[in-house]
Amino acid sequence: MYEAKIVSYPRTDDSKISLEQFKQLYPLVPAIAKVVNVDQKLLTHTAPRFTHVTKGSVDHGANRPGNKVPASLGALARFGKAGPAIYEVVGKNFLAMFGEDYVFDHTTADLADYPDFKTAFNVPVALNYKLIFDSAKQIKDDDTTEGNQSGAVGPTADPFVFEGANPKPVKPTMKWLMNYLQKHNIGTGATRVSTVSQITAGRTALLHERRGTFSMTNTGIVSAVLTEGTIISSTNATKRLFDLMDQVGKFELPPAQLLTTATQTVTHDMPIMVENADKLHARLGDPEKLVKKYPKKRKKHPGLPVLVKKSSSIKFGAGTTLPKTKLLTCWQAKISRSVLRPNAVRTWTSMARWRNRPTGDINFGALKPRTMCLRRPKKAPRKKAAKKMTK
Repeated sequence: MYEAKIVSYPRTDDSKISLEQFKQLYPLVPAIAKVVNVDQKLLTHTAPRFTHVTKGSVDHGANRPGNKVPASLGALARFGKAGPAIYEVVGKNFLAMFGEDYVFDHTTADLADYPDFKTAFNVPVALNYKLIFDSAKQIKDDDTTEGNQSGAVGPTADPFVFEGANPKPVKPTMKWLMNYLQKHNIGTGATRVSTVSQITAGRTALLHERRGTFSMTNTGIVSAVLTEGTIISSTNATKRLFDLMDQVGKFELPPAQLLTTATQTVTHDMPIMVENADKLHARLGDPEKLVKKYPKKRKKHPGLPVLVKKSSSIKFGAGTTLPKTKLLTCWQAKISRSVLRPNAVRTWTSMARWRNRPTGDINFGALKPRTMCLRRPKKAPRKKAAKKMTK
């Protein structure tokens, strides 16, 4: 989709677009709104919002629709099932910038006799841009809806006994993991998706996803135990390395200093990982024995190809015609009985295909008939040998 100029560069580090990019896309707003099914009456804020648009320079700009607008979402099916969904999210998120501000009433109240007991909530008045795309709702870990309060504060308050308890841990879902990485500013959006895809697929996957919830595999537990207490397992250290790499890219930091930091991290973490290796047996038990299974060799069928020569056609099987070949001799009767079916004559194109063929019935239809001339094998002694054995 990026190569087709339908969306912008996906692996961008930018969270804003430039003023020039805003001016390029502004004439395409009605067409984009039509494709993603957004009411154009909501798109009344035409001035650039400087929470989304910067006057400075950007590398690629934030994710946004490209300069080419598709005819419909269905036209993007050629990019796979995710194509229409990707453009719908990118398009609505971009169009939300042209919606008016979200308006709400913020209500606070406290008890007259006990002013320390307070309450506060928001009551929506006009959703505006949230009717187009509510990005805050998309990244919430829970599904609670804002503004369910009636907005009325009564003259009295009903007391209740509050029981203090630790909240249940949040389930490690995809949304929770992405929000965690975004909160600590670790990687770009495309990098996060790619990384999660790598650690959840294959035989060496660290995480296993079931019904939207992650759980650690044995490989993941090994990785977690080994890196416990290390610098490299800290999100702060990862963010620090990203910041240093950005400074190197901007020529604000010499590369040698970044390499020194990485070397110090490895020097610090290696002894800890070696010490943590002793904890693996207590956590996972004895390691599983890996038995490598080799494929079974094909059994070579005894015998040699049938000697054939050009002749008239022979019909056999279900009306199939053998192209101008006729059986002259079969050196081993076992071939004609066990391999060749009655009236079924085939010519092998090479000795290698005969020796390496699978056992059982032969798929003659895949072979091209060809006249062959092979030397006869040495004759085994028959009558004379039989007489000697009799004597």
